[in-house]
Amino acid sequence: MSEHSKELGAQGEAWAEQFLTHQGYQIIERNWSGAGGEIDLITQHDQGFVFVEVRTRAHDAQQSALATVDRAKRARIIAAGLAYLAQHDLDDPAWRIDLVAITLAPSGKVLRIDHLMSITQAD
Repeated sequence: MSEHSKELGAQGEAWAEQFLTHQGYQIIERNWSGAGGEIDLITQHDQGFVFVEVRTRAHDAQQSALATVDRAKRARIIAAGLAYLAQHDLDDPAWRIDLVAITLAPSGKVLRIDHLMSITQAD
């Protein structure tokens, strides 16, 4: 990953964190790594855990943010989320995986933030 991509990802995560905080989410962890992979943001909302994947895209990107979170990526997020819950001895709490998609203008300013809830549910 290029340095520019890393910086853009970090900035996107900061925008997502600010957005979610204003929506009433409590940020628990940032860039948590465990078995299975990394989770961009771990939050609590409505008495459940929300594992958040953040995608920052240019306004003219070829793929939607959701399209970039394929089945394999979702499986890694699920594995990491379950590892987080196990590591913290949390017995069967409510949880879900959300996507925060940030679209940028050519100037680099945020055009829009979309919050897609339960992109794959814990059934």
